Amino acid sequence: MRKLFIIKTLLCFLLLVSLPSGDFLAAGGKGNYPWPIKAPFAIGNLYHTVLTEPYPYFHHGVDLLARPFTNVYSVSDGDAQLFLDPDDTNHRSGVVVYEDNGLVWLYLHLKPSSITTKLDWMSNRRARVKRGELLGIVAGQIPTFPHLHLELWNYHRPVNPMLYLKPLKDTKKPEIGRIHFYKNNSDERMKPGTAGLPVLYGDVDIVAEVRDWIPPSPYTLTPYRIDYRVEPLDEDSEARGFRNRPYRFDTLPGLDKLPMPRNYWGIDPYLLELKGKVFSIFKFSSDSQTYSHFTRRKRRYFYILTNSMKGKISEEKGYWNTDRKRRGKAVYPDGRYRITVSAYDYAGNKGEKSVDVLVENEESSSESDD
Repeated sequence: MRKLFIIKTLLCFLLLVSLPSGDFLAAGGKGNYPWPIKAPFAIGNLYHTVLTEPYPYFHHGVDLLARPFTNVYSVSDGDAQLFLDPDDTNHRSGVVVYEDNGLVWLYLHLKPSSITTKLDWMSNRRARVKRGELLGIVAGQIPTFPHLHLELWNYHRPVNPMLYLKPLKDTKKPEIGRIHFYKNNSDERMKPGTAGLPVLYGDVDIVAEVRDWIPPSPYTLTPYRIDYRVEPLDEDSEARGFRNRPYRFDTLPGLDKLPMPRNYWGIDPYLLELKGKVFSIFKFSSDSQTYSHFTRRKRRYFYILTNSMKGKISEEKGYWNTDRKRRGKAVYPDGRYRITVSAYDYAGNKGEKSVDVLVENEESSSESDD
């Protein structure tokens, strides 16, 4: 075990020393904030990355993987204050910077003894810092994943830091893996018929495996936005297709309905409260198993696309009703349809994949009547 640990640590070190300049590492939004690390770094987790251990939760921050003792700088002017978790002073220590405009930046996993002497450990008073001022160094308590955890809060809610940081280079598009179909709100998967196409009927959940990378980081990440569309393929079909844009992670789903925390030490309640949303968005069945450990490079993300309609998430009410009727007439008559899933990253790169299916509601209804 010790030998394996040493090998993993060495591989992580080799990755970090081989990274190019920080100006070409990640794709940010359209903001003007500089990155807090000037040395080479890689993106290990994003704001909307779901981590599954010890339980599934949204990460709600950005992890910048960097060598231990790497300098960390403030991205803004503001009043700084020490952040200290009394249950884990070595690992969960850092600095909170309050901007005059209401934005609040959290820099976590700093080496306690390295934090600027402006901040008094005894009084914990605030002190003014300037943009680009040194706050401390990366602690590196996790040898296989030394990193800075960066959060951004606005109006007492964690928001997506990638939308505020300067855009950086990213030319690798997201990828769509497997696309599965289930009966609504169940683990019963719909199987292919004699024609080899998945046969759909009733209320259907569309589940897609989607992944992204921000080179040169080897860590599998979650995409910024996911869309899908349904199109009829039969020439004589009277069906009309539709498009849905279920997920765009400017914020986290359900965050607006949570009570405001008393301070920025109260982040765990967010993780616990948002667990319900995690299980509504991601699939955890045996053949569509979402799995993501923050130190593991290879991760799997299976999104339940139909559980969100224009950003409103519901497990029971979220589905594609293939047997829908309007004035006694089928909206989606039996026949062939094409499901196309699209995923986008922050740089606008687009990944896409299509799957043809067969809707057979009339046949399934007649079988059930017998």
